[in-house]
Amino acid sequence: MTAHIRALPKKTISELIAEAIGMAGGRAELEQIYSVVQKEKPKSYEHAILGVLNQGVDDGKFIKNPDNTYSLGIKDIKVPKRSGLHGLWKKRKT
Repeated sequence: MTAHIRALPKKTISELIAEAIGMAGGRAELEQIYSVVQKEKPKSYEHAILGVLNQGVDDGKFIKNPDNTYSLGIKDIKVPKRSGLHGLWKKRKT
């Protein structure tokens, strides 16, 4: 009997950027982001990572802070409906 091993889905560059930000305590410098992404995806060029990062900033997934670090943006916040905050979140969003 052979066991079927299913490969885990590969993380996207955007997911790896978010992971780097989390590992850095919520604020990551570019070098920290490059390091985490290139460890998982060694063939990724820094300009490609920066392109994904800048697109994420434009889309609201990431925030570029005044000190040139990056944080998670507002689009990554998931508020459960049962938390009591969901209604407040919807009001604030509009």
